[in-house]
This record gives sequence, structure tokens and C-alpha cells, in this order.
Amino acid sequence: MNNTTFMAKLPPRPTMLSIWSVIQSVTLAICILVYILNGFMFALYLRHRHLRTPFSVYLLTVTGGNLLNAVFNNPLLFVLRDATITGNGTTFCMVYLYLKQTVGTALPAFHMLIALNRIWAMCYPLSYRQRHTRGFAGGVCVVTWMVIHAVIVPGLTMEGLYFRTPGNNFLCTFSTGDARMEAWSVTVTVVLSIVPEVTILCFYPFAVGKRVQRSRKVREMTIVAPSVHGTGKLATDDDAAGTVRAAKRSFTVLTLLTVSATVCWTPTNVYFVAMKYFNSFLFMQIAVTLKLLHTAIDPLLFMVSLQDLRRAARNALCLSAV
Repeated sequence: MNNTTFMAKLPPRPTMLSIWSVIQSVTLAICILVYILNGFMFALYLRHRHLRTPFSVYLLTVTGGNLLNAVFNNPLLFVLRDATITGNGTTFCMVYLYLKQTVGTALPAFHMLIALNRIWAMCYPLSYRQRHTRGFAGGVCVVTWMVIHAVIVPGLTMEGLYFRTPGNNFLCTFSTGDARMEAWSVTVTVVLSIVPEVTILCFYPFAVGKRVQRSRKVREMTIVAPSVHGTGKLATDDDAAGTVRAAKRSFTVLTLLTVSATVCWTPTNVYFVAMKYFNSFLFMQIAVTLKLLHTAIDPLLFMVSLQDLRRAARNALCLSAV
């Protein structure tokens, strides 16, 4: 029997459509929602110059990351791959894994930057106004991307050179079983997924304490400070009002981000820690889907908590309805 006859008798390679499931339908629906909501928010920043503050550098980075992450998680991408790529798809999968890993794993890190930025703005407003510029925010984002690549690229290179097999190219998955690949996987998850969530959770009580301390101080000033004209209105009220409002908005962003990250990220991180003792494929799929859902929640969270962005969104929706 020659090789041609043998290959002819092999069953055809399965396609993405042949293994389509409920999870993939849900994933597709979430991806479409991500495109709509994040695309709308991105358009608002392009249209309104006053929204482009130093803080918006982080928001736009996350928004762009959400859009790209939805592209790489969209199951239709594999349908397209099956329809257009012949052979084992090695090049497609290596490019896909690089983009998916660098963009997908970057999102928790940039959410951590947003949380730390809001803590800085709320707890140390004078320092924040003096030092936080677009150049500073851009530099922080560039350094973060460099750290992400320093963690991701060595493992991708090692896997591509030594462990990639045709069987891993069907769904574009990493090779498993080698101790070096497992060590790299642990490093990626801990540094780029668990550490950001733990950082946000650890700093939130500090922010709460600072907010309570500031509120108590404002109340004491209201009681003690004399009025300039004897009317009971503080001379310090007008000076402090803007700072108080800004601190309140920062705390709202931080609170919503902390709650959403805890709900959507914790199942994935817990599963990774406990998967040797609790290995459930269904739980893993649900956890990954929930983490993807967070990328659709992001723009809603930002529009609810940021007044200028919320006003721009409301005006855009009203104009489109006319």
C-alpha cells in the first residue's frame, strides 16, 4: 500500500463547524457585544477631544485590547482558517497564539494600572495633577507591554521550536506535558493574571480607608472653619468641592472595577490553582467565557462611572435616535 492510498483511507480532518457547541455560540454572541460596545466607546474618544485626558490613555489601551481579544476568541476565526488554510496551519497558529497571548494576558495588567491610577488620583490629588501627564501614562503603558512580552515571548519561542506538533494546530493550542512548558504557563498565569487581581483587591481597602479619612476631614472643616461673611458657608468649600467630586468619581471607577474583576476573573484564577485537584472541563469553559464577558462589561463600567464619557454617550445616542 503506497502513501497515497493510505492517506485516502484516513478520516477527514474535523472542522470547527463540525464541533460547534453551545459554548461557541455564547462566545460568538459575547464577541459581537464586545465589538459594538467597545467600538462605540472608541468612537466617542475619536469624536470628542475633551475626553482625551492622560487617564484616557489607559482606557483606550484597554478598549483596543478588548476589541483585539474578541477577534482572537471569535470561533468564526477558526471557521475562516478551515476554509482558507490547507495543511496543518502552523504559521496561522503561531501568529494567532502570539497575538492572543500578548493581548489577552495584557488586559488584567492594564486594569491593574487603571485601579492604581484611580487610587493615586483619589488619595494624592495634588501629586496626581502635577505629575500625571499623557507622556507619563504612555510611558507606563509601553513599559507594561515590554514586561508582558518578556514573560510571553520566551515560552512561545520554546514551544514553537521544540514542542509544536500537527495535533496542536487544529484548535491552535499549546503543547503540554513538558516541565519547561508547565513552568512557563505557571509564570504567565501568576504574573499576568493572578498578581493583577490580587493587587487590585489588596489596594482597595487602602483606598476605602483614605476615602473615609478624607470624608471625616471635610466634615471637621465644615464644622470648625468660620464663614467669611458669617453666613455659615465655608471659605474652603469652593476650593475643596472640585477635589471631592474628582475623588468620588475615582472611587466609583475603582469600586466598579474591583467588583467586576473579582466576579469575572476569580473563577479562572481559582481553576488554575486547583485544577490538579478539580479538573472540570465544563467549569473551565464557563470561567473562560466569564472572563471574556468582562471585556464587554468594561465600556459600560467606564461610561457609568465617568461623567464626561457618560454625557458624550448619551448625546451620541440621542442624536442617532433623531
